[in-house]
Amino acid sequence: MLAQIINGVFRLLFPKAPAWVPQLLALAIPSTIEMVRELKELQEEGKVKFGIAVSEISELLDDAFDDLPEWSSLTEEQRDRIIGGLVELAVFLEGLVGKMGKRKTLRSARSIMRGLRKAAREN
Repeated sequence: MLAQIINGVFRLLFPKAPAWVPQLLALAIPSTIEMVRELKELQEEGKVKFGIAVSEISELLDDAFDDLPEWSSLTEEQRDRIIGGLVELAVFLEGLVGKMGKRKTLRSARSIMRGLRKAAREN
């Protein structure tokens, strides 16, 4: 479900983007969220956990992204920023689910999607 929401939002916001971009995000973000959930069990401070998450996810995603067009043309710093952003997004989404619950978060996301679709049609 999350993958569909990510794909839909990205397609609405960036309709001219290559088709592989939202598919990539739809795969990367849920796996990143899963990693964040696993790291919640560590008895470390937030910054340390975030560093571990970035390190683990960077390794996982960097290898997986090697087959993507243009990924190899990015500098290591650019790659790290993209992966760090994915981790930040995953931490944010996991926090929402933790506070609001899965159902309420999904309802909220669907409501946002409807609003985005309506705005896109009006423009």
